[in-house]
Amino acid sequence: MAKPQLKSRAWNLIVIIGSLALVAIGFGGLFVLQAGKAGATTTLWFVVGIGVITFLCFAGPGIAFVARKRIAFVKKHIPGGSLSWVRAHLYMPVLALVAAWVHASTVPFRTVLSSGKVLLAIAIVVSVCGIARHHLIGVTKSAINADAQISKVAASRSRVFRQLVIDYKQLRRPLADIQADVAALSAADQAAWAKVLETQTKIDADFPRGGGQSGSVRAYKLLRATHAPLTIVLFLSLSFHLVDVLGATDKVLADSKERIASVQNCADCHSDIVKEFRQSSMGNAQIGTIMEAQLPVTLARNEELAKLLGQDQQDLLDSSAQVCINCHAPIGARFVDSPTAVLPFDEAVPDGHPAVSNAGDAVNKDGVSCTVCHSQSAPLGELAGAGPINVNGGTRDDYGTVFGPIFSDPNPLPVRVHDFGSTSADGFWNDTIATSIACGACHNVKLDLNGNGVSAPTADPNADPEGDDNGNFQLNENELDITKDASGKDQLNDLVLQTTFDEWQDYVAGFDAQIATKNPLVDKPLGCIDCHMPANPGNAQEPVVDQAPGFLVVPDRPHRSHSFIGVDYDLDPSTYARAGLDQSVINDILAERKALLASAVSLEVLDAGAVAGPEQTVDVVVTNNLLGHVFPTGFAFARQFWLEVSAKDSKGNTICLQDPFPGIDSPCSSGVVPLVDAVLPQCDPASVATATGTDLSAVPNGDIVFSEPVAAATCDPWLANFQKILTDGDPLKTGRFTEVAYQSFLPDIVKTRKRIVDGKVMAPLQSVRRVLDPATGQFVDADSTTIPYAFDTSALPAGDHLTVTVTMHFRHLPPEFVRSLAREQEGLDNITPSALIGDPDDLTKHLTITDVVTAITGDGPIIGCEGPQNDARRTILECVEPVTGNEAVDLSAGAAMSNPPLALGTAQPLMSGMAVGGLTAIGGFLGFRRRR
Repeated sequence: MAKPQLKSRAWNLIVIIGSLALVAIGFGGLFVLQAGKAGATTTLWFVVGIGVITFLCFAGPGIAFVARKRIAFVKKHIPGGSLSWVRAHLYMPVLALVAAWVHASTVPFRTVLSSGKVLLAIAIVVSVCGIARHHLIGVTKSAINADAQISKVAASRSRVFRQLVIDYKQLRRPLADIQADVAALSAADQAAWAKVLETQTKIDADFPRGGGQSGSVRAYKLLRATHAPLTIVLFLSLSFHLVDVLGATDKVLADSKERIASVQNCADCHSDIVKEFRQSSMGNAQIGTIMEAQLPVTLARNEELAKLLGQDQQDLLDSSAQVCINCHAPIGARFVDSPTAVLPFDEAVPDGHPAVSNAGDAVNKDGVSCTVCHSQSAPLGELAGAGPINVNGGTRDDYGTVFGPIFSDPNPLPVRVHDFGSTSADGFWNDTIATSIACGACHNVKLDLNGNGVSAPTADPNADPEGDDNGNFQLNENELDITKDASGKDQLNDLVLQTTFDEWQDYVAGFDAQIATKNPLVDKPLGCIDCHMPANPGNAQEPVVDQAPGFLVVPDRPHRSHSFIGVDYDLDPSTYARAGLDQSVINDILAERKALLASAVSLEVLDAGAVAGPEQTVDVVVTNNLLGHVFPTGFAFARQFWLEVSAKDSKGNTICLQDPFPGIDSPCSSGVVPLVDAVLPQCDPASVATATGTDLSAVPNGDIVFSEPVAAATCDPWLANFQKILTDGDPLKTGRFTEVAYQSFLPDIVKTRKRIVDGKVMAPLQSVRRVLDPATGQFVDADSTTIPYAFDTSALPAGDHLTVTVTMHFRHLPPEFVRSLAREQEGLDNITPSALIGDPDDLTKHLTITDVVTAITGDGPIIGCEGPQNDARRTILECVEPVTGNEAVDLSAGAAMSNPPLALGTAQPLMSGMAVGGLTAIGGFLGFRRRR
């Protein structure tokens, strides 16, 4: 009994039905995986399963056909005859291409080049070659059958007819002569001759009588010749694809430091979030211009200090030198051997070697990357950044478990590269307070120098660290170790550069007593992320991934900005260009920064009433606007917040400030800075002492030598600047401190600025903490300060009124800080070429001055932007507007570079399917066209 044969029409149905089944299984299975919250392993096996089906559809018929020819057992038991398997070998690859598309689309399909796409392209060409091979057989067979048909016609005719056929097929005579002889034949022979001509014309289309072959036949033969070697290439590519997607190539060809998942890997699915991150200070923490420039200076100066002060200082340097890179480059720091390694890690210092070799982006440039935070199931401990941070991230082929907010309705989309970890619904990642605890790893910068801890010892050794024994709304554990020196002045015994996290802890603990009573619109404390990772206005949701696998829908999710809105930006716009962003993004950063700053403080100009004499004093009140930390916070020695104050009379005439001392002329208005890179007119204490005949010790900040002070003749004694002062710490105990642009490992190196005109301490404005009033010995609120300005009203009639305008300005770096860094770098041998500041003017020209808030006499307290601390329904992003003028970086001096995007965009499964379908259709057209 003959084995059943599957005809072409049946195969057409098999391909159609099989394709629909594959789409249903593949894409329908994704819905099942999503509903079941499938992990990476389950999803991987699902993707592999579709891949196995693809392989079987493609290679199975060929393997079976060869096996049944050579193995008797297989031939005996395998169903179908040889023709069925030949047809299967022709049709099944078409089904395999559909399976390959489903297989590829079960992960988010992207247009970037990959081993899978190369494999798919080869498979398409191999399929076309196979179709061409089978089609060549059909064309040749059709020609042979046609030739046999001519022979059969000739055999039944006369000898003359047969000779004419021979002459015609072998081109012995011109066709016209042959046709003349045919005309003499009988009507029956002439009809037979017409059939011969018609049949031979079909043969000539592919195999001309004069010899040779048609172009299509030559193409078929070329494809046939290509089929076998390309099939070998296909299987080699398949092998490579398998080891590639499973990470084996990385394990063989890449160093372990190269394989760590990078931010760019995350951009494959989260490109919008990564673009936000790339512009953030977190994203540039490791490669920022000032960070790279300052680190070698700090290390070199502390090495000199250790030589000066002895072994104890050297031991401190050895144990603490890495504290900077531990926070700024937490992944890379784990691979650094030298405690005095500098950035970039992959760049050598003169006559040296790179700090880290054979490493990828995760080590060399990613900063506080996606992996650093999203690999944590619980917040890092406070001050964890002082030592190496434990990052449990995976490789770029398997990211391991990724933690984040709990997503549901719908569940997270299934992916094969990482699992979804979660914490409790009201715990880490899902509560702004719990999430913000992670910030304590690095946003406290305190170094214990005297060995008794970084908090002040309490009288009670059993005191609760989270208690507040003295009632100043500062937790016991956040009290600094301060004692009195020989002169009775407070002496800080540790190196303290930043206490932002401590301030926030105190804010949370004191919220009910100190904040809630002032504002009924906010009923609970804010987390750091409420301001620095704000939600969209109206809590509008948006996708957090670019593309869903298969036909799953990209869901909208609660979204928080990953630009980590803060006050810093890089003074070199090309930093953003190197990250794949357009340089103009720098002004987007500044727009967000202005919105954040505008919510930080309120200004009020108190009405001093009618003019009644030659001088009128007007008070300006600056108030911390319910922030979760003090104002200013962070590295306040690099942050310039100052007031510009001017006055007019009732007729609009300018009224100037009084000259405070003989020998010093005041500017008409205080705080005027004509250029973005001009120094603030901070008075030189020594010059003031000389001009006024005063002992230097009696001049405010007389114990400090400023970096670029202004002489008494041209300075601004009324200047109110909240910027602190970074000093060298007076290592030789001379009683004189020098302003510097690096951090010495010495105690009490940050000083508070005082105003020259009245010695007013420009102390930071507290949020909830109270400070000791020396007059009463009691703790008092310190969330605001009143700054007086005396105007010369001698030329005004009694009863006139002054209108005073006050603007708080902000600049994130003093220009003299940058210039000082450049000077400090001279002669050092531990600086990488990238870290050198060649011309500081190239950087300082990109400084900007932000107008934080403006108030006018009688307006009451003015806030530039109501943030979530004013109303829980508000977000900083509501206040973002484009910046212009001195508030923006001028990029016109050099055209912005044209940069490629972070990653190429995604392709919809429908679009990719159309592409595969189009190529498949070409093969199908060749394979299914009618055989001759």
